[in-house]
Amino acid sequence: KALGSVKKILGIKKAGHCGTLDPLASGVLPIAIGEATKVSGHILNTKKSYVFEIGWGVETTTGDLEGEIINTSSNFPEEVEVIASIIHFLGKSFQTPPSFSAIKVNGKPSYKLARSGEYLKLKPREVFIESFKLIKYAKKSSKFEIICSKGTYIRSIAVDLAKLLNTYGHITSLRRNFAGPFHINQSFSLDSLRELSHSGDKTDAILPIRSGLDDILAVNVDSEIAKKLRFGQKVLINAPKNESKVLIVNGENPVAIAEILGGFINPKRVFNFY
Repeated sequence: KALGSVKKILGIKKAGHCGTLDPLASGVLPIAIGEATKVSGHILNTKKSYVFEIGWGVETTTGDLEGEIINTSSNFPEEVEVIASIIHFLGKSFQTPPSFSAIKVNGKPSYKLARSGEYLKLKPREVFIESFKLIKYAKKSSKFEIICSKGTYIRSIAVDLAKLLNTYGHITSLRRNFAGPFHINQSFSLDSLRELSHSGDKTDAILPIRSGLDDILAVNVDSEIAKKLRFGQKVLINAPKNESKVLIVNGENPVAIAEILGGFINPKRVFNFY
């Protein structure tokens, strides 16, 4: 829905989102347009940060306010218990995604199957939690901030943390603060984007492709090499070491995402601006 609105506001045909948000959630949703859709996979793989609130004592079918209540408890954790328990989530672990998720099962999103009454036990996936902090404690709810790898489900964290605390839990609010290099203070609401389209320059809301690739090495090449790479040719540059992923540029112009192997640049995704 958000993607459709952005395409209509900006008057573009080719666009894609870089990571879904739950219906309840707000915050950063990177949208790639035109040739930038070729880097959306890279952005999907970057770490993300969320601020969220867990309501204690209630478990729902979806793990958040959207679902029906299935379990309740009068046990509410103490602040010291919460602080001690979140430490167990740091680092690598295996997490079972919620049934209400975008993970596809036999070609169908799991949430569609769950909505029709077919609840599936999804396979655990490895996730990485870089940081997990308690921001605000109250008896019946607590607010947290987390930095995590792609594929981490905050609803699953709420359910699992509550179980560790001998109670039930569900997400009552969820906001994504950043996704890779894109932060909430750079973001536009759909309403502000609509206003900009009427009163200002819509390009003010658009960042260059390089802003989505600022975490990988950029290699500058001359125009002749750039032309060969755009045609998909492998080019010898006698690079001193191998690189699995680099951004090839010609001045300020992105040319390709490539690998350097044995002194050769091997283009993987080529940008067609010319």
